[in-house]
Amino acid sequence: METGEIRLAFAATQMSEGALSGGVLPLDPEGQPQAAEPGFATEDVAAWFRLAVDAGAVPVSEPEEKPWGQTVAYVRDLNGVLVEIGTDI
Repeated sequence: METGEIRLAFAATQMSEGALSGGVLPLDPEGQPQAAEPGFATEDVAAWFRLAVDAGAVPVSEPEEKPWGQTVAYVRDLNGVLVEIGTDI
């Protein structure tokens, strides 16, 4: 995933299991998401939300303006990782 000067990659669970001698706790794409997520700031949350979904992300929460003025949306990758897409606070 290219986001300007920063590149972000998501690894399959099998890659993480092989990289860490103690293994990993696998995510469950069908279960509740973990209580942590990478977040991306953009001025056009709706466009990036649609781009993520079109690329295979699972929609969780459509773009919504929060009471504090930030617009936020959530998707999950195919491993179940929750990803936030929002405007700067």
